[in-house]
Amino acid sequence: SMQAGTLYVRGVQQINTASYSCVRSSKGDGEAECALPVEGTGLMAVQDKMLVIPVTTTGNSSCGEVEPSPTFGISPNPVPLSISTSNVTRWGAVDSASVAQWTVQRLEQPGNYQVCYCADSPDGSLDSRGECFSGAAGFYHEMGSLEVRGADPAQMFLCVPGKTCEFVVTGVNLSISDKVRLVGPEDSCSRPKPLVTATKIDFNQ
Repeated sequence: SMQAGTLYVRGVQQINTASYSCVRSSKGDGEAECALPVEGTGLMAVQDKMLVIPVTTTGNSSCGEVEPSPTFGISPNPVPLSISTSNVTRWGAVDSASVAQWTVQRLEQPGNYQVCYCADSPDGSLDSRGECFSGAAGFYHEMGSLEVRGADPAQMFLCVPGKTCEFVVTGVNLSISDKVRLVGPEDSCSRPKPLVTATKIDFNQ
């Protein structure tokens, strides 16, 4: 036998083992970006992407030919990778890295999600153009899971003026260190100075 050449395999290192966690944030109400790391070989910015899909009770959520969906409040989705200029190496004609990150700007719905990875083209040339951009995309690699923790949106609480008011907050993985903040009816939760005096209330589990 004789050596014909060298095969380079690029992609993410973690396959169905990565575990990520972010805190719920709402559009126009103090959005908090969630930057998540990923390691691998030949990771490319913009071209490589993560896709977040819900985990359903039927257990039929899986990576593969899945359609990106905006209905569960994760933006952007798919999420392009970004790489630091400090660890860049050349992969063919484009820059690549062994460490990258993907940043979710908004997560509106608490819950558990599955994370899928797509490399748009093996060498970055985009000869296989479009697999990670639109339509039924090739997000075949199961990266792991993402937990979005926080209070469920659109909860309604009723209190009587002048009397002690207790209410139950539901959500995902709530902590005893979490706080409830009261604001005016036309106010935003991200306002530096709320319009009411009760700014922080202990959350008791």
